[in-house]
Amino acid sequence: MADTTHFSKHVRDFLHQHGSRATLARLKIFKELARCDAEYFELEYINQKLLERNEVMASSTVHKTLRQLCLMGLLVDEKTAGGDTRYKKTQLFQCFESTIAG
Repeated sequence: MADTTHFSKHVRDFLHQHGSRATLARLKIFKELARCDAEYFELEYINQKLLERNEVMASSTVHKTLRQLCLMGLLVDEKTAGGDTRYKKTQLFQCFESTIAG
């Protein structure tokens, strides 16, 4: 079972500086984001990938985490023409990707 020690010290420090803890839920979401090759993705995509890995997590937890990562500058969000929100990893997130255990 994964634990939060899989976050690099750099990532843990960054989260702490932004008022967040390196929780197990964040670790799982970070891992899915790091695995995502799509330029843009939606909340449902992350939820589906977590479900495929038998990771039980409320959609609201994923949504809240994605919003927090946007506020930290790790993701950007935008509305589609249909009114849905899609996300994109920033260059800052990409700097952390190699430090997130696969």
